[in-house]
Amino acid sequence: MPNLIYCEGEFYRISPKNSRILECSDMGTHPWKLCYNKREVGHFYKLECGNNVLFAWTSKGVFYSESRGHYWHLVRPHAPSRIIQKQSKQIKLEGNKMSKKELLNDEKLIEKITKEAWGEASMMVQWDIPLLEKFKDKVDWKKVSESFVVLWSLLLLERFEQYICWDTLSDNYNPALLQENIIDKFIDHWNWTKLTNNLEITWTTEKIDKYANHLDWSMLLDRLENLFSDDMVDPFLFYQCYKKYIPNDLLVQTELWAAMRKKMREEEYNKIMQQINTL
Repeated sequence: MPNLIYCEGEFYRISPKNSRILECSDMGTHPWKLCYNKREVGHFYKLECGNNVLFAWTSKGVFYSESRGHYWHLVRPHAPSRIIQKQSKQIKLEGNKMSKKELLNDEKLIEKITKEAWGEASMMVQWDIPLLEKFKDKVDWKKVSESFVVLWSLLLLERFEQYICWDTLSDNYNPALLQENIIDKFIDHWNWTKLTNNLEITWTTEKIDKYANHLDWSMLLDRLENLFSDDMVDPFLFYQCYKKYIPNDLLVQTELWAAMRKKMREEEYNKIMQQINTL
């Protein structure tokens, strides 16, 4: 099967019927059309691509084309791949970019790609304690800490406490993470601004009492709408209880203030209605 490569928005192959001819296709499947070579380069053996430049190994040497296979220029007859890459740099066919073989041999690039692949795996794998134990030096712990699908437990957090990115974990909305026993165990590790704003947590008065000294009150005050709905909690009593935590300059912009105003309106309305009804 002739080798198939992708270059400049099209797929290229050596014609199965005539090795002197190249064919191209938008989809890499039927229909194929001919690339009319303006220069005879002999029989094609192999194709490669580098930064939108076609390279062809032929019976007459190694050629390159910057014009979709229409015009060909000799690189060097029967030159080994590393020589071709070197010369392709010198004639600036690829600018500052590397050929396919150089990419595969570049240690820094391989390291970067490997790191990116581990980053994806760190997010997608359903990690448990044995798996993390095996790969703890390879996974991206920030990505692991961000992942919803990890089998989070108190034991796992205790085992990998020093590896976990607690700042990132504070944003994680997996309910298994947000149990009070887990919050209590690692109370000084959390980013409390992020944890206060974690939408998976419902802040009841019991929880607010328990964590009052840790909560970010500027965040919390915007998350109390449900607390004051249906008169579950009196907003004025709430304010009296927690006013030492509440920044006065932020109060008028919060759900607490909205609840206080709503209650005041209702009380004033009731007074007005009483006056009317006594007439």
